[in-house]
Amino acid sequence: MGNDTPFYVEGGKVIADAEEAHEVANALKPGMDAAIAVEKRLKNEHETGLTEDQMRNNEVVYGLQAKYPDAFDTVVDKNGRTVLILRKHQSASPAGLPLYEGENIFTQDGFAIVICPGNNFRVFDPTPVLNYLDTGGRGYGSINVDTKRLDNQNSAVVKVKRVNVENDTDLANLRERLIMGQTVGEVKNREQKLPVTAKSILANL
Repeated sequence: MGNDTPFYVEGGKVIADAEEAHEVANALKPGMDAAIAVEKRLKNEHETGLTEDQMRNNEVVYGLQAKYPDAFDTVVDKNGRTVLILRKHQSASPAGLPLYEGENIFTQDGFAIVICPGNNFRVFDPTPVLNYLDTGGRGYGSINVDTKRLDNQNSAVVKVKRVNVENDTDLANLRERLIMGQTVGEVKNREQKLPVTAKSILANL
């Protein structure tokens, strides 16, 4: 069932819901086309409605972004669906933080661990994985995806395991990974170098 409130306000220029507007703004990081796709999807969902599970998952996703603002990278699939990918160490951690197999992803259709070649979900189109979650796939599913890597491979098989949010063990493991992801993101932000300006160069000469 759709929403009776308007999707846009101020003459159709501003998205009314603050969290949905924030999702579109985050999608600008992958690019303008991604942001347009996300806005189109949100408008359609506003008119047609979401399931109770999707509304709950969205609330969780928005809440995680607020609680762990540096913990995620954002990817948008071909249908404008946003995927949050939990940041993690790609190699041995000097801080002694644990390494995990697979990528933790968070979407309105569910939360899952994706295990893929090279252990880097960011190089794959996530659309087939989200379709699997959208259709209620559970347990381990083997999904064929298109790869974005610049090599001779144009597809790969990834394994998808849905995270059971009703299971205390799954939640405890997820909490540990979220804390680690936030730490990784904070370190990454601190390590980003400031732009070298002419003034800073001259100051050191």
